[in-house]
Amino acid sequence: MEKIEIVGVRDLNFKDDNGRQVEGTQLYYLMDDDRTQGKMAGKLFLSVQRRDTLSYIPGEKVMVNYDRYGRPVKFTPIREK
Repeated sequence: MEKIEIVGVRDLNFKDDNGRQVEGTQLYYLMDDDRTQGKMAGKLFLSVQRRDTLSYIPGEKVMVNYDRYGRPVKFTPIREK
C-alpha cells in the first residue's frame, strides 16, 4: 500500500503502435519517498474497466492497494485531522 495525493487526471483514447485501441485514464500523483527531497511524482494508468470500479477525486489523498501484478485495485480515502 502507498499513500498518494492525486493531483491530475487525463483521459486517454488512442491507437498503440500495433493498431490496438487504448482507452483509459492517467492519474498523476505526489507521494513521500525516503530517497527524495520534497515529494516524488508519478503516474498510474487505469483502463476504462478498472477506472469505473475505483472512486477518486483530484486533490484527494488515498491509500492505494495493488494486485500481484502491480495494478491498483482499491483506493481508500485518507481522512486527515
